[in-house]
Amino acid sequence: RRRWSPDGKKLLFGDKDYCVYIADVASKKVEKIDRCDYQKDNEIFWEVSDYQWSPDSRWIVYSKTNENLNSGIYLCNLETKKIHELTDDRYDSYSPCFDTEGKHIYFLSLRNFTPVLDPFMDNNVNADMSCVMVMQLRTGEKTPFEETGDDDDDKGAAKSDTAKAGEGAPVRIDLDGLKDRVFRVPIPPGTYKMLSAYKGHIAYLARKGFGFPGLDEFFNPKGVDYYDLHTFDVEEKTDKVAIAGVGYYTVSGSG
Repeated sequence: RRRWSPDGKKLLFGDKDYCVYIADVASKKVEKIDRCDYQKDNEIFWEVSDYQWSPDSRWIVYSKTNENLNSGIYLCNLETKKIHELTDDRYDSYSPCFDTEGKHIYFLSLRNFTPVLDPFMDNNVNADMSCVMVMQLRTGEKTPFEETGDDDDDKGAAKSDTAKAGEGAPVRIDLDGLKDRVFRVPIPPGTYKMLSAYKGHIAYLARKGFGFPGLDEFFNPKGVDYYDLHTFDVEEKTDKVAIAGVGYYTVSGSG
C-alpha cells in the first residue's frame, strides 16, 4: 500500500521484508522508518501495511506486530525520527489513523471479550471483539465523547474547535501521559477493519457475525462482498451503513 502525504511531497510504503519507508519526491531519497521483526501470519494484514499520515505531514502512525503476536500502535516524528509506542501488547490493536484536525488518533482494538463455549471442541469462541478507540493527543482538553448534559453546547464547541484546527496549524502531540488518554468511541463492538477518518466522521468496514478471513480476502480484498461500510458522525454520535456488500474502500483526498 502506498500513501501520499497530505502536502504531496512524500510517499509512505512498505515492502515484503516488513519495513516501512518514506520516499521524498524532490530529493528522490528513500529512508527506512521502521521494521517489523515478527510474523503475525493471520491472513488479515500484511505485517507492515497499516499506516497513515498526520494532516500536517510531520507524523506517521502505524501498527506493528509485537513479540507476543499482538499488534501495537506506533507513532513516528519525521523531524526527529523518534518512534513512540502508543499501546502496550496486552491487546491486539490495528488500523490507526489521525482525524482531519490532528487532535485525535483513532484505532481498532480486540478488547471485547464475551466468550461462547463450543460444546463439540470444548473451546471458547470470542465474537465481536473489535472496539473503536480514540487517543486524545493534547492535554487539558475535553475528553472525547464525554457527556456533559448539554448536547447543544457540546456540538457548538466541537464545531468551533474543528474550525480552529482546520487552519493548517502543525499537529501538536503531548507525549507525556498519552497512553492514559485512550477512550472507547460509542460504537458497539463488532468485527471491524479498515478504519479511517474524514471531516467529522469515522468510516470502517463491519462484518455481520464471526468469521475468519480466508486467502481470497487477504490477496484480493476488493473481491469479497460480505462487509458493510459504516460511517459514524462524531458530533451527532450516530452510526449508519453507507454502502452494503463491499470488501474495500478508500477516502478521497478532499474527504
